[in-house]
Amino acid sequence: MSNSAPTLSVATSAEFVRSKLAARLSPTVRLSDADRRTLASASVAITAGFRRGDYLFTDVSGTNIARHYDSGTGVLTLTGVDTLVRYEQVLASVRYVPRGNDTDDDCFDAAREISWTVGTDPGQTQRTRVAIRLHA
Repeated sequence: MSNSAPTLSVATSAEFVRSKLAARLSPTVRLSDADRRTLASASVAITAGFRRGDYLFTDVSGTNIARHYDSGTGVLTLTGVDTLVRYEQVLASVRYVPRGNDTDDDCFDAAREISWTVGTDPGQTQRTRVAIRLHA
């Protein structure tokens, strides 16, 4: 039996508009794995343009998935063995909020890049990157 990495498909871009509270990064997420029907972990990270105070969050209710956000690095880590469908659900609900608030123009001065990583084992991962445009 082979042990291939899972395949992840997410939106190729997202936009944050100041009048919104949060930007949903990829309303549609597709996961597949030729070998398994479950995942053990995933992460969503702000890998370019990260500013202390940027925030990623997601809804894990009704799943066996735990979440942890590291505000110092901009990494949202998801752990726990659960089905591909439940990981799709959780990843599709990931939202981004820039540091600052509606009166803070400084938070809109740079685009952000988001990296998505999913895995079944430490050696079996796939990474995808998405750009976020910020609009004042």
